[in-house]
Amino acid sequence: MDERCQNTNRVLLVEPHRFRINEETQEDNYFQPRTPVLDVHVAERAKQEFRALCHALESAGVEVVLKQNTLGERAPDAIFPNNWFSTHSDGQLVLYPMRHENRRLERRDDIIEFLSKSYPNVLDLRSYELQEQYLEGTGSLVLDRVNRIAYACVSERSSEALIRHWSEELGYEVELFTAVDSEQRVIYHTNVMMGLGTSFVVICLTSIADKARRREICLRFEKTGKEIVDISHAQVEQFCGNVLELRSVPELSSAGTMKQLLVMSSKAYRAFSVAQRETLSRYVDIVHSDLHTIEECGGGGARCMMAELF
Repeated sequence: MDERCQNTNRVLLVEPHRFRINEETQEDNYFQPRTPVLDVHVAERAKQEFRALCHALESAGVEVVLKQNTLGERAPDAIFPNNWFSTHSDGQLVLYPMRHENRRLERRDDIIEFLSKSYPNVLDLRSYELQEQYLEGTGSLVLDRVNRIAYACVSERSSEALIRHWSEELGYEVELFTAVDSEQRVIYHTNVMMGLGTSFVVICLTSIADKARRREICLRFEKTGKEIVDISHAQVEQFCGNVLELRSVPELSSAGTMKQLLVMSSKAYRAFSVAQRETLSRYVDIVHSDLHTIEECGGGGARCMMAELF
């Protein structure tokens, strides 16, 4: 398989319906509140934020494929589709095993049928749930598609054995590590603390406690031509690691040209330092949108909301 390009100009998003906190995922998603949010307006605000992000993407020249959450409260995290599937430029579709039962409902037959028309080669890993092995898509795996490297921090949602199986099936090298937050708790998804672009990587290096492993990963970034934008634990908590590089379609862009983009929430944008934003702006145009309610209640940010269609 030859990915050829790190980014795509087409993404699938799932519009929230009756959005709420997912109590099942609170155990290991420390971005979610520990106590219930009783605001009756949460669902409506989440829908408004979602639509604003779609508008920002389309205005920047990204093609948005929109699906509805037909399951409502039964699947509160359906707004984060990147965890249950990934697509690849050779026509491959990968379906992933999810740790929490109500998240498995997100893998709807109608969406799989829609995807299979463009991605007929299906690698179905769902049966690993019976063995209590999980791998949650591009939440667990941050992919350097050009250099065929998968970066992943091992956790309850990211099985080392399954990561290695995935890498053999798709022909990737693997860079595994353990990452922890500011309270030394294991980080559940790699894309919480790391986002990788064509020429840069945003990463919280201090979350990789093993200093030797940290040096090895930095060397790999150097060899593959990635400038490191090192973020702090505090910036991780503001979703600075939850970013995604895309590119615009000239015909759709208001500027009429193809540009590299970096999509993030407005909270993340404000949390980056001026120097960090200047570094990123050498490579991309930054697109940001307010996702406060979705981040606060769902524990996921802009990157989690976009499933790439290559």
